[in-house]
Amino acid sequence: MNNNSILPTKNNSIEFLRFLFMSILVAWHGGFHFFAHGYLVVEFFFILSGYFIYMSFIKKNKGTLQYTVDKIKRTYVEYFIACIFMFVLIFLHAYIYKHQLPTLDNIFMLISEILLLQNIGIFDGGFNYPLWYFSVLIWGGGGLYALLKYNKRLTINIILPLCTLLFYTYIFSKRDSIECWDKGIFYIPMFRGLADMSIGIMTAKLSLKILPGIKKSSLLFDIISVISFILLLVVFYINKTYDKYVIIFIPLLILNCVNNKGFLYRLLNQKWFSQLGGITYEMYLLHVPILMILSFLSKNFEINHILKYIISLLIIIICSKFMKTVCTYLNKRLYSNL
Repeated sequence: MNNNSILPTKNNSIEFLRFLFMSILVAWHGGFHFFAHGYLVVEFFFILSGYFIYMSFIKKNKGTLQYTVDKIKRTYVEYFIACIFMFVLIFLHAYIYKHQLPTLDNIFMLISEILLLQNIGIFDGGFNYPLWYFSVLIWGGGGLYALLKYNKRLTINIILPLCTLLFYTYIFSKRDSIECWDKGIFYIPMFRGLADMSIGIMTAKLSLKILPGIKKSSLLFDIISVISFILLLVVFYINKTYDKYVIIFIPLLILNCVNNKGFLYRLLNQKWFSQLGGITYEMYLLHVPILMILSFLSKNFEINHILKYIISLLIIIICSKFMKTVCTYLNKRLYSNL
């Protein structure tokens, strides 16, 4: 098969989308109210993660344990620092204003968060609450990788489509929004991540099948993809809930961006986007504690809403770049001695 139209993992158009959606998440968690459904960017990150899970599987085909360990090694130093940073911030605030010290419950919550166990079913959320995404990504993604290792054909053709359909049917038969924290026999955040990553895996499989052969229909594909991008932003922005449609729009968007014939790839293929996309992991880790600090510092000042968001985003970018530089150095020192 000729895979010249399938791009390598590093892709400037994908990096742009990562930064764009991370910026939307900053607005959502910062309470800037630019987007009524900013939480939906998590679907993009999960689906994109599923895409890369499959690409990693077919290119490197590691054992499941090795795959999971390698992923943790690449990300854990930053994750650990972000957990401790948030913990210290919360209890400095509690001690200064309420003279409260950490309780045993707090210590146990920090332990589960550090072990990447928050919001996967047994344990509740942590102090840096958006980090549930990484718990689901590590353990849920590892589980999907294991299924691919066990039987790729059965997994892609039967297990993933069936489980994905069952999950979304269950969620959207009860509510319009996918943002759900129900905890029963099955914990919704974990299965939300599994369903999204399953879509990403199927999208990756589809990309290898159809993208190399796209020629005559490329204009139509470009038009559909651009419309999907616009409608995706509309779904984020408007007050009415259309969450279910993101599972259509996001895969189309990713497919166009991983195809070097695609309009969105050609439009967004700018080198400096890779610099912004390259710090989105650190932005995800740091944005909530930094937003807390900025909210505390600015509470006595009247600042324009848009200007406040721009300043907040710039500070998060700078701190994230610094964190990435420091942690890259620490990772090299740590693993060179192992």
